[in-house]
Amino acid sequence: MATKTAYERQHYVKANRAVRDQRLDSLSPLSYAEQIANILRAQIEQSELPARTKLSAHAEARRFGVALRSANYALEMLVTSGHAVAIVGRGTFVKERRGKE
Repeated sequence: MATKTAYERQHYVKANRAVRDQRLDSLSPLSYAEQIANILRAQIEQSELPARTKLSAHAEARRFGVALRSANYALEMLVTSGHAVAIVGRGTFVKERRGKE
């Protein structure tokens, strides 16, 4: 796995802080969708969300008190980053992590 850049490390630390208190920061330069994606990404990486867990935009929107579109966009970011997979007609699921070889 490639070494994380300073930018990625900074956002990873911010995401981990957000995971602890589970709140979104309205003063953050990151959008709500980015903050939610960072929180979910950290939970996936820490195995708090196991593989094949269904991710629901509706549930995340309620959990964080944001618009459904923000939650949808957060899930799209997880799919783009490879942390989740979207299956048409079924939903978005946490992707299986490959073991180190």
